[in-house]
Amino acid sequence: MSYKSATDVMWMVDLEDIYSIYQVVIYHKTGGVSFADSTYASRFLGFSIYISNTTEKEDGILCYRDTHHIASTIPANVTALCFMVGRYVIYYNTREGQAVRKLDYSALTQINLCEVVVNGCPLGFHGKDCSKPCPVNCHHCGLISGQCDGLCSPGFAGPTCDQYKRINLALHRRTYQMSTRITEYPSDKLVDGKVLTRHISQGACTSTLDEKIVAMWIVDLKKPRRIERINVFSRTDNLTWDKSNDFTKKLLGFSIIVSNTTDRRDGVVCYQDTQYTASTIPDKVEIFCSVIGRFVFYYNERLPGIHYPKDYSKYAYGDLCEIEVSGCPVAEFGYENADCTIPCLAMCHEYLENLSYRKPTWQSYTYAEFGSSDKAVDGRKSRHYRDGQCTITSQSASNTWWVNLEKKYRIAFITLYLRTDNSTFYFRSIFAKYYLGFAVYVSNTTNRNDGVLCYKDRSYSTRTLPDRVTIRCLQTAQYVIYYNERRRGVVYDSDYSHNVFGDLCEVEVYGCPSPVAEVPECSKPCPSNCETCYPNTGFCTKCKPGFEGSACDVVCDAIGRAGIANDGFYNGSFTDMFTSEGHTFLPTEHGFARLFLTLSGKSSNVAKLSFTIHKASNVFVAFVNSTNEYTVMHFDQYTKTQHWEVNVINEFMSKVHLIRITVQFKIPFTISNLRLPLRACFRNDSDISEMAWRRPGMFKYVREIH
Repeated sequence: MSYKSATDVMWMVDLEDIYSIYQVVIYHKTGGVSFADSTYASRFLGFSIYISNTTEKEDGILCYRDTHHIASTIPANVTALCFMVGRYVIYYNTREGQAVRKLDYSALTQINLCEVVVNGCPLGFHGKDCSKPCPVNCHHCGLISGQCDGLCSPGFAGPTCDQYKRINLALHRRTYQMSTRITEYPSDKLVDGKVLTRHISQGACTSTLDEKIVAMWIVDLKKPRRIERINVFSRTDNLTWDKSNDFTKKLLGFSIIVSNTTDRRDGVVCYQDTQYTASTIPDKVEIFCSVIGRFVFYYNERLPGIHYPKDYSKYAYGDLCEIEVSGCPVAEFGYENADCTIPCLAMCHEYLENLSYRKPTWQSYTYAEFGSSDKAVDGRKSRHYRDGQCTITSQSASNTWWVNLEKKYRIAFITLYLRTDNSTFYFRSIFAKYYLGFAVYVSNTTNRNDGVLCYKDRSYSTRTLPDRVTIRCLQTAQYVIYYNERRRGVVYDSDYSHNVFGDLCEVEVYGCPSPVAEVPECSKPCPSNCETCYPNTGFCTKCKPGFEGSACDVVCDAIGRAGIANDGFYNGSFTDMFTSEGHTFLPTEHGFARLFLTLSGKSSNVAKLSFTIHKASNVFVAFVNSTNEYTVMHFDQYTKTQHWEVNVINEFMSKVHLIRITVQFKIPFTISNLRLPLRACFRNDSDISEMAWRRPGMFKYVREIH
């Protein structure tokens, strides 16, 4: 029961953990008489139920609000279906505004609850008796449907969190392996994307030499990446996978290590097998490892003098068929999203990569196999055809070459390396005329007419055409298409050849390796409460203390006004108290300094006060509520410590409207690192210019009181 109120009343229960809730049952006091048309019924009318993860109903979700009952129809026991997730269940009623004028509503409201029952399941379970687990990689799911209605684990998406959307960061990257047995099966077979082929004869696996005490394989991801999952596919040679298969014994005991150098000892051990036997180890081992790194190691050993379990092979081997390293290409951004989406293209300018490297290609009129279309994306840039690093095509009236980036990317620029046979003279006199008039398209199909023309040569001659051409092309596409033609009936410049070919020695397509959203914030200036803003975007990478969010508009420390009463003098400005340097008070005759911090609105929901004090005698702190009552009083007495931490915890659910700090001192003392964290952050809707005065301390100094 509560006091009667002409404004509002609130009751809450702390479930002490976050639960999946489906039902809240309210049992109201009846007084042993008929509830219909009673005083209790009129006080019950208009109540609401909120589910929240904080003690603030505004931070939660409205589960139920009584809007259709009158005193004769409202039941004493109300069941509200609330398919929500939260820790606090809040009962609320009000008689402010127009509520008191509604039919049968009492003039005053009051809490008269006899019982509140909250039914639900622990997070991760569903079903009538909470016995069914939610889908793997789902934080919480619908209690009836079992479908994921909460966050999936990083990288997963879909109703049952079974769609893994991260890309394979290791695909076609440079690799190294110790003691390769057969040169035809080099280390890069483990990053060719062929996970379904597990037999050595099919050319998708590696094999290492016998009688080696160490086996090691490395993939270079080129840059530090945000890694989340690593899959290791063992070689099986299509034999039954059990303890009779020697590959099970060779796999046992392996480790996966992630490092930023080529020395595994500098890295982090993501996984080390210590639990499997030849009968239990799977042929594909899935490893979840949240780490940022550039080099991924597969490592196994059979060192002399060490006794290994009986199932282990005598020597160490690296007989594998694929290693997938999944995660986000840009370590700093996008990992909150399953697709690793980056908000702004500007955030990716420093992370542009060659997206065409070793991707699928096609060309018309290949002259010979040594000049196949994939030579233009092999990462090698010799410009002579004899080195086997250029595409070679036959002369024809038109020529097309394309690369499939395998997904849509935001492209920045494209660089073409043309054939020269390592001679400027040959390039000008023989080859240049065949390239004149070329065009570059980007498209989401292999048809250039479905796409966008990025560039068309209309100005070069054989004397001015560069042998390396860079084309700016800010488009989103999956295919990049090189095209040239000599159409009948068209009169071309005298420098142009009669036919064309498409001999390309390399085509590099630079773009953002992650999807780009280009949200509206990208064109905004840096927020006023931001210390570091990413270039050319409105996204903050480091907010001032007390603020959070990409726009630093989420307030997590109290905002208020302050005054200082002091009989003497002090150095510095008031806001220095919120910095590590601090605010220094000078000695006075009376030896006291008093500070007043005034809070209102959501800033009154203070969790605690903390600060560091240096060389003071005694400290007294008082929290005062809206009715000018002391709710918390704290006293710290000087010992022999030069400085100490003052921490004052607020009472549960208590709001603070005034904080009084009184310090007794004889010599100059300093207050620093003053903080007032809130129980719940809130988004500040005030004008940015009004927020500009806030800095570390988010308190506006009003006046001195002498």
